Amino acid sequence: MSDEFDASLVWDEPVSAEVQAEHTRQVDRLLQMPNAFDNARLHAQNEMRRLISVCNRLAWRSVPKDLRAPSAEEKAALLERLSPEDREKLMNDARLAAQQRLLVVRLEEAHEQYLAQMQAEPEERNDFDASLVYDEPVGAEIVDEQVNMMGLLVEMPSAFENAQRHAESDLQRLVQTCNDLVWRGMPADMRAPTAEEKAALLERLSPDDQERLMRNSQLVAQQRSLLNVMKELSQQHTARLMAEQAAAAEREAHALLRAEFEEYDAAGKEQRFEEWLASRTG
Repeated sequence: MSDEFDASLVWDEPVSAEVQAEHTRQVDRLLQMPNAFDNARLHAQNEMRRLISVCNRLAWRSVPKDLRAPSAEEKAALLERLSPEDREKLMNDARLAAQQRLLVVRLEEAHEQYLAQMQAEPEERNDFDASLVYDEPVGAEIVDEQVNMMGLLVEMPSAFENAQRHAESDLQRLVQTCNDLVWRGMPADMRAPTAEEKAALLERLSPDDQERLMRNSQLVAQQRSLLNVMKELSQQHTARLMAEQAAAAEREAHALLRAEFEEYDAAGKEQRFEEWLASRTG
């Protein structure tokens, strides 16, 4: 009897509407994050296998070779021979296994739909950089704030370099977020969209995704502005340091020439005094 059926299938009630709704929300969120989606699929499959193993080890002390569903009589006989505590544990784990099976099915269906969509629209998904859909200029107030903030940091090289690395990392993250939302990955061509391409893209997105894309692409524009400000300030700072170094070198060279002249002048000073003195007394 220990190899007769899959004990994780003793729960034969349908998964509740609340759990199904949560699965739908979870899958929709994951579809916006391709890397996380793949990890979630793997985790869901592993969790399903773990629950199946837990149920069968409780019932049979091992996983049976035949993972079929039990008949009503087999289910009743199994529950009858288990202690009340083990019976409750088995039913609870079997219920979780049913929920996990449904989640795995939902994830696999979503994955297949995504692959079909990518095959049907191979050119569209790699057309342009979706982070460039926001094409309005960055506000003067924001640019002024960036200049003021970075103008203080540029005098502190280590802090400025750290801020620049952080800004570059944040820009890459935002660009990735925009393109993951639209193409589920980075496009081959990182060009700006035409007005027609932008309109078509926004038209096919849901209102929530439209808002998310425009908000993130606006942040991309601001982040690019920040990096441009930092680049310009860094160039100005470098030019100023070079000018100061050149002036200091010129002053040092002038001081060396004066010292050389003073040495030269001192060598004949006594002779000139004697000549001058002779002319006074002569």
